[in-house]
Amino acid sequence: MNNKNLINENLVSNLSDEQLGELLAYTPAFSETNLENIKTIAFKAINTKKKISVRKVALSLFAAALLLVMSTAVLASMTNFDFGRTFNSFFINPAATNIMDVGVSVEVGGIEITVLHAHTDGREIYAMLELRDQENRLREDIRLIFDMNSFAHVVTPIVHDEANDRLLMGINLSRMVAPVVQVGEYVSFSIESILIGAERQHISLELPLYVHAIEREMITEEEWVNDVIYRSSLPLHFYDVRFPGGPEKYLKPGELNDYLPGIDWTVLTNIGFYDGYLHIQTRNTDAWNSDSNFGFFYLLDRDGAPMWGNSNRTFGNYTVNIFHIGNVENLTETTLAFNGVMADSVIDGSWDLTFPITARAERKQFLIELQDSLYFRWATIQISPMFTSISLSPKGENDVAATRESLQRMIDYTDSFDTPFITLTDGSKIALSLRDSMFGPEGGSFDLTSLYFDISQLYSITVLGVEYILN
Repeated sequence: MNNKNLINENLVSNLSDEQLGELLAYTPAFSETNLENIKTIAFKAINTKKKISVRKVALSLFAAALLLVMSTAVLASMTNFDFGRTFNSFFINPAATNIMDVGVSVEVGGIEITVLHAHTDGREIYAMLELRDQENRLREDIRLIFDMNSFAHVVTPIVHDEANDRLLMGINLSRMVAPVVQVGEYVSFSIESILIGAERQHISLELPLYVHAIEREMITEEEWVNDVIYRSSLPLHFYDVRFPGGPEKYLKPGELNDYLPGIDWTVLTNIGFYDGYLHIQTRNTDAWNSDSNFGFFYLLDRDGAPMWGNSNRTFGNYTVNIFHIGNVENLTETTLAFNGVMADSVIDGSWDLTFPITARAERKQFLIELQDSLYFRWATIQISPMFTSISLSPKGENDVAATRESLQRMIDYTDSFDTPFITLTDGSKIALSLRDSMFGPEGGSFDLTSLYFDISQLYSITVLGVEYILN
């Protein structure tokens, strides 16, 4: 939560898989180094910003939990598959409950896709997929293209189970807008195609930025927008992310027409340096495809660390990426790179999958009066083993955050506290990871996720620095 919320509250939705991956920590399940975690009733999260110590429970609980391994239908611990911390805690965890054994399969073109298991609290839905191919075309670097109405995406590493000749992965089926799903209802999603050899991450390009970053003719923002719209072919696509303090001038588009090494989906139309900013402008070619052949650019410093743009704007076929560099000499050890998708081949579907909801994790709701809060009076909290949402109601009238300045003060105020966390009856802490936050005249809201925990052991939640007992 910072001033970027004011610019683009949904910016995280535009991040690439690589950027999102950098925000998440994966840890092996049931390994020797993670054995102490298994002794707890559920895995305890380690917040990426603040490490939280966890309490061990009695060895009798550990022994009882291990007995469940023999009876649970979920993936057995001895497989040693690492799907990422979140999915490990729900599907490779003998303490997890309400896991649905689905076993629904669809075969198209020699590829069989099966929903093995699923877990939901009615709002979040996690599912474990298995892919088998009669023609042995699948690899770990595949990319699934879901129907846009499915609101589904892969959220774990893709694992190749060589012993059973299959791929395993976890997906999330978002129900953030749709009504809460109930036991007895059906959930559907569709995979339209499978891309082979899709991902391209941190690919450096042999383009000497220092040589090309010369001062060029600049035009106003309005002139640039009008020019690229005129030049672009239909349909027009618009994408705009800008942060405060960015440049007010833009390079003229269309000055160059140079292909970049190893890329056919875009060409370089201009590059230059002006007032401390490096401008890189590109135009998508006919080879560009939003599913199988696309990417975005950024910079790598001399240590290989990514440098993201201060402004990224797309109008029609044209994109401008603007980076604050300072002195042009800083570009001597800076590299242009890209993340994207360049598929070796595409296998078309579609695989339409539907399965019933036979179990649902409990969700609890609480209304608490906030103590000594500067801006907020009430908090409405919903908690499940998968998802926690917190809605903060402001003090006084709804115009408390009507101005940009008061809204920024509200955000700064909430930023001054640690991320909310849950405490269980045995004293162990459940770290909550922030997924999204929003602020407005009606107050603020937080969406947070966690690793699996036993909700029957819920004791308290700490919000804005104060612990509240949940009865």
